[in-house]
Amino acid sequence: AIAIAEELNKSLVIHGEGSNLDLLMSENLDSMDQFIAITGDDETNIITSIVAQHIGVKRTVSLIKKSEYLPLTPALNLDAVVSKQQITVNAITRLIKGEGVAKFAELPGLDAEIVEFVVKAKSKITKKPIMNLKIPKGAVLGAILRDDELIIPKGNTQIIAGDKVVVFSLPDSFPSVESLFE
Repeated sequence: AIAIAEELNKSLVIHGEGSNLDLLMSENLDSMDQFIAITGDDETNIITSIVAQHIGVKRTVSLIKKSEYLPLTPALNLDAVVSKQQITVNAITRLIKGEGVAKFAELPGLDAEIVEFVVKAKSKITKKPIMNLKIPKGAVLGAILRDDELIIPKGNTQIIAGDKVVVFSLPDSFPSVESLFE
């Protein structure tokens, strides 16, 4: 949480007990645009997301590990749910197909996908720093894994062959993003 807080200078990262509503309210939860619940406890993530919605947060994202909870999420009116189990299934499916893309997850409620690309030596994305690339408006480069180092991409970041790049993309933007990694 400390590393995330240091990199996200326009976001409030709360490192504390997710079910502590007094803590969340003391951090002005009611004035937040988004609330992302990624504690290790599904029930805490679900309940705090529902509370955040009730208080007036515009968009919530909840990490859910237990597959039996996934069918309940539409009835709970959760905006977006990320499932580790679905991420794993999608990644394995893409790898079995022999593609260079490991699709992580679709984000229900956001109509978006989280995709991991493994960068090839002659990919277009390796030719220039990120700020000089034509990345579509509906896509965001979220993280780069280089060897064992996690890099939060910035404008002057240069992507190199062998990097694993996590991209958040709207479906319409995906073909353009994918072409950068070919």
